[in-house]
Amino acid sequence: MKERPISVLIADAAPEDRAALHDALSRDPAARYVVIEAESGFRALELRRARRPDCLILDHELPDLSALEALKKLAAEEEATACAVVVLVGEGDVRLAVEAMESGAHVCLEKNRARGEELLRAVSDAIEKVGRRRVAEHERMTVGEARLVAKAAATGSAAGSRPERADHKRAEERMKPTRALIGRIVFCVVP
Repeated sequence: MKERPISVLIADAAPEDRAALHDALSRDPAARYVVIEAESGFRALELRRARRPDCLILDHELPDLSALEALKKLAAEEEATACAVVVLVGEGDVRLAVEAMESGAHVCLEKNRARGEELLRAVSDAIEKVGRRRVAEHERMTVGEARLVAKAAATGSAAGSRPERADHKRAEERMKPTRALIGRIVFCVVP
C-alpha cells in the first residue's frame, strides 16, 4: 500500500532558503512530501486555503506579513487548525518563539537549524500535535453526544424512541468525517 504524501507549504521570501528547505524534506527516507512554495505571507495564506497542506513552514520575516500577523490571520480562519505550523525564528529569538507558540504555532525552530533531521523532526512534531488535538476534540465531541443521549433518556424519552434514534443517527453522521480524519492523521504521522 502506498503512503499518502505529506503536503508542506514553505513560506519564505528567499528562493535559496525555500530551495534548501525543500531539499531537506526531499531527503527524508521515511516520508514523501509534496512541497508548495510561497514568497510572501499573503500568498502563503491564499495557498493554505486553496491547497490545505498538512504543514506550513513559516519564516518569521516575510516581506508583507510578520509570522505573528500571519498566525493571527490563520487563527481567524475556521479550518486553519487542520494545518500544522512550524515557525522559523532568528537565532536565539526566544521572545518571538514564545509569542509564536502563544499565537498558534505548533513548533518553533531557529532558521539556521532548519536543515536535515531537525527540520524533519519539527514538521513531524507539528503534524503529530495537530493529530493529538483532533483526537482530543473527537473525544470531547463523543462525550458531549453521550451526555445528550443520557439527558434525553433522563427527561423521559423512552429508550429506543424515534427522537433518541434520530439524535443517535445525527451524532453518528457528524462523527463520520472525524473518524476518517483520525485515520488519515495516524496514516500521515506513522512512517
